[in-house]
Amino acid sequence: MRAGADNVGPLPDMIRHQNLQRLAEAQGVERPFGILLRMPEASRLLIGRLLGCTLRCGESPEQQAWRIINQNLRGLQARTHRLTEQLSPFARNNNWWEIVTRTARRWGLRFYPGLKDEEVERLLFEHQAAEFVRRELPRGEDAGQSLAELHPLLSRAIASLGLSDDGTRALVAALLRGAAAAPADAHDGASRLTAWLKATTPWLWTTSISTGLQRLQQRLGDVYEAWLAQRSPACASVNYGKVGLALAAIHLHGLVERTCEQFDLAGN
Repeated sequence: MRAGADNVGPLPDMIRHQNLQRLAEAQGVERPFGILLRMPEASRLLIGRLLGCTLRCGESPEQQAWRIINQNLRGLQARTHRLTEQLSPFARNNNWWEIVTRTARRWGLRFYPGLKDEEVERLLFEHQAAEFVRRELPRGEDAGQSLAELHPLLSRAIASLGLSDDGTRALVAALLRGAAAAPADAHDGASRLTAWLKATTPWLWTTSISTGLQRLQQRLGDVYEAWLAQRSPACASVNYGKVGLALAAIHLHGLVERTCEQFDLAGN
């Protein structure tokens, strides 16, 4: 399906479900499609709202994920087309490498041409995190102090992700804001997260890092909400500002998912 003229009606039966997976593979966007597919619906709806995509509650995860990537004019493929590609009916849709590298360049990020797409994603995520810290958080607060606000179940899980200081601060601050009754009350957010953990994980003292990562995964929607509520990102293009935030959310979800699988395999 070409991301050209705007058409947001129901997807035809012939391109639903398994066929959408084949389309994603054929167009080189199977990685983001798979990550979006496994996200909770609420997170997909947030990303769709950010991009202006038409997602309907209760649609299949496949349809929602495909619209975020492929919706005409508004999906990630269309939003990263150059003007000549937008005007040409013969231009193909962008693959994932083109989506992430074009976005990184618009954000002014430098990278080696041979870098893997996931590493370019990480550069974008860390840049978005640094922007969030610069705009939204007080200076002088270190990542260790931020982690100390959390229950050990979550703090150990976050530490296992191997994020930069800014990445850790942005993630923790967004978690605390999302949990708090008032966004600025980090202590209230930490208390509410601890109460939620006790309710959802009764045997906290026997749990593993993988359990903490699973609980973190359940709260990632709070993180995306906090990031989307921030002031306009410092990007030359409003369009690429939105795309950058969407890619950061996709990367974070994929990172948590992969790290959890690694700890599961190791038995930790």
